[in-house]
Amino acid sequence: MSRADPQVNFRIPASLKADLEAAAEQNKRSVTAELIARLEASFAMVIPAAGSSIEAMNRQAADISNQISSLRRVLRGREAGLEQLRSQFDYLTSEGKQMQASAVAAIIEATTAEIVSLERECNELRALQNELDSKLNASMYITDVRER
Repeated sequence: MSRADPQVNFRIPASLKADLEAAAEQNKRSVTAELIARLEASFAMVIPAAGSSIEAMNRQAADISNQISSLRRVLRGREAGLEQLRSQFDYLTSEGKQMQASAVAAIIEATTAEIVSLERECNELRALQNELDSKLNASMYITDVRER
């Protein structure tokens, strides 16, 4: 954003301003950047013209939920394997088998990196799911208002 962008002045309730400031701090943004991000997100929301869009969003939410569950299962398996590798590494080290211990250490490092990647992917899917839930709730509200 530059100084050439138009400036807008408006009044908002003090509690809303406090919420905006807290969100900006949490997201490590200026209040202006937080406000712009929230406005852009609200304009990007898909507002369905009919129930079919809501059904599509529900299907997408279910798919994301299934992906998260699958990733969690894989993650639990990798974490269990990592614990076994650590035990094996400790045993080999205590037995003075440094060459084998070094090989296991490399596998531990690779497995740890994979776990971090899986956790990141799971967190990204959760964020996507939360965003979709927000859009779905807003869409259902708007559809409900339109039907009244």
